[in-house]
Amino acid sequence: MIVIDNITIVLSAVLLLSAVLTPLLNPFFRRPMRLRTEETAPEENKEATETQKAGVSIVLTPSDDVDALAQNLSAYLDQDYPEYEVIVVAPKGDKETAHVLKKYATNARLYTTFIPDSSRYMSRKKLAITLGVKAAKHDWIVIADIFCTPLTPSWLGTMMRHTQEGYELIVGHTQYEADTKDFWKFERLHTDAYIMRAFQKGKPLRSNANALLFCKQTFDTHEGFRSNLKFLRGEYDFLVNSYGKTTKACYENSNEATLTERVPTRKEWLNKQLYYLSTRQHLHRMGAHKWIYAIDQIALHLNYLLLILGATYGAITMQWIIVAIASLALIITLAMRITLGKRMCRSFNIELAGWKIIPYEIRLMWQKLYFYIKYWHADKYDFISHKV
Repeated sequence: MIVIDNITIVLSAVLLLSAVLTPLLNPFFRRPMRLRTEETAPEENKEATETQKAGVSIVLTPSDDVDALAQNLSAYLDQDYPEYEVIVVAPKGDKETAHVLKKYATNARLYTTFIPDSSRYMSRKKLAITLGVKAAKHDWIVIADIFCTPLTPSWLGTMMRHTQEGYELIVGHTQYEADTKDFWKFERLHTDAYIMRAFQKGKPLRSNANALLFCKQTFDTHEGFRSNLKFLRGEYDFLVNSYGKTTKACYENSNEATLTERVPTRKEWLNKQLYYLSTRQHLHRMGAHKWIYAIDQIALHLNYLLLILGATYGAITMQWIIVAIASLALIITLAMRITLGKRMCRSFNIELAGWKIIPYEIRLMWQKLYFYIKYWHADKYDFISHKV
């Protein structure tokens, strides 16, 4: 005989409500808008067309990455944009880089400058970007990583279209190559969802991408990287966090403006996570972002814990209705989370089996905990250029 008492009713209601509501505490439910490129007839928007022709300088800093330079430089030199230059800032005396650049010596768009050997006690990457900005002849600057390549020749033009709307800081979307490990692609998309949403709400905090467009005057006004030169990484994070407070900023995530990042090695991927933990301590306005992430993770794990406890209680007390409701709640949870995850992946052209979304979501928090422990045990001098 099945007995339905108050405990059964209340517990069943709690399990069902948790299953329905907690999947909504999810960056994939608050899915950021995916931009599209729209053609505008010249006669309909002459002013926009003239603005798009504004000159722009692309700054590349291929330090110790000659293979990527040889493979990807042509993609930056062959952009479908009327007026731009490509500035390569290389270490002085780097013969391998010089050999690659000789192949493009006749290209009028290419300009090369070098980092002096005497530069110490500062991030070489930040110094290279600063030298590139100073050498630029155009007012608009794009910094990009050479181990990334534009998906289309319209990458530069698509980035520049936002300058027509008064934006002075534009982040260009980046995604891993298709052959990258599925969890790494998922983790990046999950992180990007928070970052893109913050931009679209007018509260830019940082960047997880590898391309950034800004006005040279803005860089000079904020004194570039002066306040964070000693930190080895975090170039894009520091610029967005500093400029985003007072500068009109947006996130360009259309397919046309996307960079593809090569498959990272495990060491590269791990270093990226650890260096971010070092960088984030010096970023401003991060409190709300941390709380939103924490609430999402607590909701995710608390829901699964409730379902397990509910099913266990029902089995021990032989309340099979509770066991059935817990099973139904689990099905609802899995269906909603997989649907939301797949929708986000499709939106950004990422192929990922639906069944992987659940274990990947659960793994995120424990993976982050692992990074915290690893960073806590690391030598903090490894993250800065000032050595004692």
